[in-house]
Amino acid sequence: MGLRAGGAYADIKPQRVLPNYNGTPLYAGDPEKLLQAHVIVCTDGETQVAILSLDATFVGRDLVLRIRDELQHRIGIDSGHVMIGATHSHHTPATAASFLAGAVPDPMYVDFLVDRIGDAAQRAAAGSNRPYS
Repeated sequence: MGLRAGGAYADIKPQRVLPNYNGTPLYAGDPEKLLQAHVIVCTDGETQVAILSLDATFVGRDLVLRIRDELQHRIGIDSGHVMIGATHSHHTPATAASFLAGAVPDPMYVDFLVDRIGDAAQRAAAGSNRPYS
């Protein structure tokens, strides 16, 4: 079968006004604040891996575990085969407790974020099932 890969992204801009990690309001309709999650899923037919880039200031352990669980549920990937990196964007809501300003993540935004990442992972995994032409 060889190595196959698929990729997808999701818009993760909050649907309502939320403070960013240092307390400055982030407006959902601001066109200059593009926030995305990118997912690449690779498989050789037996082993599947996912590489995820998330527009966030930082990503804490709790969120990493939630994302890994979501991808395991959605696409059947082993949670140990998911790598997550944060872009360290300062235009994002808190996704983990901020040691700088004391901001804490909004639970509804975290749920939204995990769901959108799961959607992107499903599209990426579907793409990894198609051969390159």
